[in-house]
Amino acid sequence: MGVMGKDTFFLKTEVFENVVTGNLAYLFHEKDRQKGTLEGRMTGDTLIANYTFASEGQTSVRQITFLLRDEKAIEGYGDVEEKNGTVVFKDIKNLQFGKGLNLLKVPCAE
Repeated sequence: MGVMGKDTFFLKTEVFENVVTGNLAYLFHEKDRQKGTLEGRMTGDTLIANYTFASEGQTSVRQITFLLRDEKAIEGYGDVEEKNGTVVFKDIKNLQFGKGLNLLKVPCAE
């Protein structure tokens, strides 16, 4: 979970042997919210996933990354492009972490 100003963010993941699934919500104050599901994989300590979400009445898919370490999830940012209807990073090796969203591990309420 993370809070920036009046905006709140939630990430819940379940890590299996070959896949990571979960939910992600960007709850922006007085702006359109994004809520959806993710499916991806772990590469070392980095989650790389496709995030399928609803916003402004439309469903979209974009690639997301989070560095998962030390009880934190740090979102990765970089240049993106659209491929086959999905927004993906141009070069996953050139992502930057730490400039934006930082989430802290908290107990999940079911």
